[in-house]
Amino acid sequence: MTPNEARAKKYVADIKKALKRFGEYNYYDKGASEVMDMRQIGNELGQLTVADVAETLKLVKDGFTEHYEPFVRACVSNLDSWPGFDELLEKNDWLAELY
Repeated sequence: MTPNEARAKKYVADIKKALKRFGEYNYYDKGASEVMDMRQIGNELGQLTVADVAETLKLVKDGFTEHYEPFVRACVSNLDSWPGFDELLEKNDWLAELY
């Protein structure tokens, strides 16, 4: 398992925990930032390359297609002051659409 696959697997597990603890209503209505530690996740992602961030978020999307969107949207929003932010969105249209 690559580091990005391991990270994505952890994030999917975190999403599942948040859904179980707070329910779909809170996860979707209030957003992932209200039911998960998105600051910590943003800090983790902010230490990666643009390619690794994109791959990790894509793996979350592909591995958890039903509930990925609030999580990925919160990740992208938390990275908006990150130096690689513009490049991330330029190279990944699907992420730009969520922002």
